[in-house]
Amino acid sequence: MLIPISNMPRDYGWGSRTLIAEALGRPAGDGPEAELWLGAHPGSPSRIDEPALTGGAADLAEWIEADPASAGVDRLPFLLKLLAAAAPLSLQAHPSPEQAREGFERENALGIPLDAPHRNYKDASAKPELVVALSERFEALSGFREPAEVVALLRPMRAALAPVAALGGALRLEEAGVALDQLIDLLERGRCARPSSGSSRAATASSSWWKP
Repeated sequence: MLIPISNMPRDYGWGSRTLIAEALGRPAGDGPEAELWLGAHPGSPSRIDEPALTGGAADLAEWIEADPASAGVDRLPFLLKLLAAAAPLSLQAHPSPEQAREGFERENALGIPLDAPHRNYKDASAKPELVVALSERFEALSGFREPAEVVALLRPMRAALAPVAALGGALRLEEAGVALDQLIDLLERGRCARPSSGSSRAATASSSWWKP
C-alpha cells in the first residue's frame, strides 16, 4: 500500500523560488523554497495526504508512533531532503553522536526553544549524509585551509569588530568577537578537527541519517 505524503518547503534565504515548485509540478510561490523534507523528523514531519489510510494519523511521525510494529522502528531513522539552492549554502559542521546528544541536552536545559534562530542543536542526532545531484550543474566545496592560514585570516576580523562594538549596543558583535577568540585559540592549540563539509549550488537530494 502506498501512502501519499507531502510537506511545506523550508523558506531559507538561499533557496530557489522555482526549482522545488517545478519538481512538484505546481506554480512557484512568492518566496524562496530551499528544502522539502520527506520523513518523520519532529521539526517538520511529512503530512499524510489521505489520513483515512493510516487510521486518522495526520503526519508520518504520528503514524509510526501509533504503530511502530508495522513500521519496524520506533522512529524513522532517515530524512530525505530535496534541496534547491539559488545561492551558496552556509557552512555546516555535523556533530558526532556524542556531541549531538550533549549539545541537545545542554540547550534543552537552558530552555532554548527548538525553533530559536540561535539554537545549534535541533535534535540529538548525528547526521552522516548522502548527496545525489539532480541538476545538470552542481558545485561543491570540500575541505578546509590549514589551521595556521585560517588563524591569519581571522585575526584581522577580530580587530575590526572592536571599534564597532565600542559604539555601544553591539552585543552580538561582541559575542562574535569572543567566538572568534575561542576559535583562534583552538586552532592554535591544534584542537579543531578537520571535518569534511561543503557548500552547494543547484538542486540536490540529501538523505540524512539520524537516531533519537
